[in-house]
Amino acid sequence: MLAFLDVALPRGLESRLYASHALSRWGDRMWAFAASIVVASVSGGVATLPAAYGAIEGMSTFFGGASVGAALRTTPSQRLGVVRKALVAQNVSVALSAVAGVFALLIAEDTVLAGSDASGWLLAVAVGGLMLFGCCAAVAGLASSLAVEKDWAVVICDGNEDRLARMNSTMRRIDLFCKTAAPAITGALMTAGVAWGAAGVAAWNVLSLAVEYRLLELVAGGVAELGGTATSPAPVPEPGGGGGCSVELTALPKLSDSASETGADAPGTAASAAAASGAEEGLASHRETLAMTPASDDLDAERLRRGEPVAFAAAPDDKAMAPGAALNGRAARDREGGPSGPPGARSGNGSGSGSGSGSSGGEAAVAVAARPRLTACRVLWLAGQPLRDLAAGWAQYRRLSFVGSAMGLVILYLSLLSFNRVTSSFLLWAGFEPWAIGVAQAVGAVCGLSATCCVPAALARFGVRGTATYSVWVQLAMLLPSLAVVPFAMSVEVASNPGPDADRPPLWAVVCLCLSLAASRAALWTFDLAVTQMLQLWVDPDERTLLNGVQRSLTSLFGVAGLLAAVAVPNPSSFGWLVVGSLGVVAAAGVAHGCFSSDRPAAQFAALATTTAKPTKHEDGPDPERPSAAASA
Repeated sequence: MLAFLDVALPRGLESRLYASHALSRWGDRMWAFAASIVVASVSGGVATLPAAYGAIEGMSTFFGGASVGAALRTTPSQRLGVVRKALVAQNVSVALSAVAGVFALLIAEDTVLAGSDASGWLLAVAVGGLMLFGCCAAVAGLASSLAVEKDWAVVICDGNEDRLARMNSTMRRIDLFCKTAAPAITGALMTAGVAWGAAGVAAWNVLSLAVEYRLLELVAGGVAELGGTATSPAPVPEPGGGGGCSVELTALPKLSDSASETGADAPGTAASAAAASGAEEGLASHRETLAMTPASDDLDAERLRRGEPVAFAAAPDDKAMAPGAALNGRAARDREGGPSGPPGARSGNGSGSGSGSGSSGGEAAVAVAARPRLTACRVLWLAGQPLRDLAAGWAQYRRLSFVGSAMGLVILYLSLLSFNRVTSSFLLWAGFEPWAIGVAQAVGAVCGLSATCCVPAALARFGVRGTATYSVWVQLAMLLPSLAVVPFAMSVEVASNPGPDADRPPLWAVVCLCLSLAASRAALWTFDLAVTQMLQLWVDPDERTLLNGVQRSLTSLFGVAGLLAAVAVPNPSSFGWLVVGSLGVVAAAGVAHGCFSSDRPAAQFAALATTTAKPTKHEDGPDPERPSAAASA
């Protein structure tokens, strides 16, 4: 099966990444459209349930964004494993949510159960399952997006800003295409029935999982820093006079080819050479590779550097453990198995020979003894972890030199000047036909796609900050024609519905609104891509996923706030107030970008220069290639 996939899949590294991204985005966009139709069908046209689902999904992303980013940050050497788990969780959650939606539709349409108490309970359970699994899919999709789009892309491009700009633009182009085309295909499937369409979405996500999984494996296999080079365990030769003990490198972290080329030794390697004199011959071939593995990554690697068998190694250095890192089974055994530890925690300690079964038994005993009880206080503590992660992430986020640019993008999510449900309702009230609204949305999609083609050239010409500055103010200028509808839609009766004889704006004013919305898409996505590149390159690589997770949390919060503003002004004849407020939001985003961002992130680049030998560009615009620190030395 894998051989067939390898033959059918794209060959290039970037092509495989784009194919995986396209499959993932297509499944997400299909279900985003199908879920709204399913929930609307179940609720009988009442807007309360769809609005509640959107708010719950947005808040789940808000609370989970920082935690997901922190989890990705704590496992930098296991990038592939994290993305695998996120991918499986995302596709399975979407499939389960779609299945729950099918059951909800069948229960709602069942004439036998209609009106009975059982029907109400079953429908509530099915809708609850749809929302629960939908929120899980949103959080898992966020993890996959942060890992691949914000982290993997930077690693693959290896600091090349022009290549990263092209990759970001291509992935955003894929996303916009899926956002436009996937609802049309899903709607065609639903012509046979809403339940059939939901079932088709579930089948797509299950079938595409294997292809996405294999594509990501192939991408990681081509980049050493993504952890895809060491795929098979290698046996360690017996140390000289070690009693015939042999260990497989199943617990060793995957090693970086780029790191091994630098020839830098891990701390403690030279000091450990004397202790490994008896095992020098047997471990000579492995010591060169293990020299690049930090001692805090894996305790077995440290023991092998010392020339000691893994089963009889001494306790690791406490300073090598990362602060707050969870102890694995071996670390717990070493810390608890001394004279003060529980009896039997370490089998054969100090004897020079012992059985692996006794050691594993001691590990199990210590693991059971050290397992915390699930008390009410601990449950409350765990429930508050997302807020603590968000607070910790915000403390770093607000210290960014370009925090104004990042917050400017967040503020734009308050704007309602886009082709959303609120604008569509106003256009229908103003006399637009549904097909005309679809044409306007298609024109907006084309403008957005064209922007993704022009962004790399703009970044090369004006730099990241200059591109962001021009785009945010150009967006405001393009939205000014939307003021044409304001004099005709400024009713103060925001809580009442307009009658059939209510005055409606003229056709020319509505056309100006549609054209301004469509044209502004190009400037919006240009600003978005510029800020995205800031959050990829102008931050500490170890904090990249955390800061992007905080960014996604804030955008979700502001998006929900924008929907609440629309709920507060439901009357289409009061749409002018929303237009004026949205223009103020865009202006505030431009002010935040201009006033609260430094000219260049010198502090971030200085920090990066001390931790990496790769060439770093200190200016916003493209710089000529400069030799690395290692080469100049």
